[in-house]
Amino acid sequence: MTAFLFLVGLVVFTLLGSLAASTVQQIRKSRTKTLAPTPQKVLSPAEELRQALSTVRVSLAGERVPDVRAKVARLESQIGDLRPKLSTLGSSTYHTVVSTGTNYLPDAVNAYLKLPREARDTDLMDGQKTAKDLLCEQLDILNAEMKEILDETRKVDATDLIVHGRLLEEKYGKAEPVVEEVPKRSPGE
Repeated sequence: MTAFLFLVGLVVFTLLGSLAASTVQQIRKSRTKTLAPTPQKVLSPAEELRQALSTVRVSLAGERVPDVRAKVARLESQIGDLRPKLSTLGSSTYHTVVSTGTNYLPDAVNAYLKLPREARDTDLMDGQKTAKDLLCEQLDILNAEMKEILDETRKVDATDLIVHGRLLEEKYGKAEPVVEEVPKRSPGE
């Protein structure tokens, strides 16, 4: 009888152990499911730039600072011209363009907007400059850098066109310019 009770106890113990292990596995699975991060949509750098610039534009929409908005619009235009070329830029230039649109510009504008509205144009900071003066200086620096990068990319593009033209001349010779004649109209037409 003792052997029988021992066997029954062993079977019950094994069943309870397996049930407990199964329950622990189910709990772990449910925790894993709830703790797993929700997949985020990863934006391309060009899309990230577009969104960051849009956010800056919206944040300045209610402000009475047309000169600041004009400088931001110029920066937005220059970065917009560079966005399609991001993949062709060197890593340092790429980093400068992306950081300007996603960090440097938003950080400068946000720091300015954190100040009380009435203090932005009147309180002197950093020597003899107002917050608006400081922001305009920073925007000028960013605009100058983006202009320099844009000018360089245009030179590269122009060089590519010139080189291609020389290649065609070498391969096929120089062509005579084609002048299309415009049909003459009679005075009554």
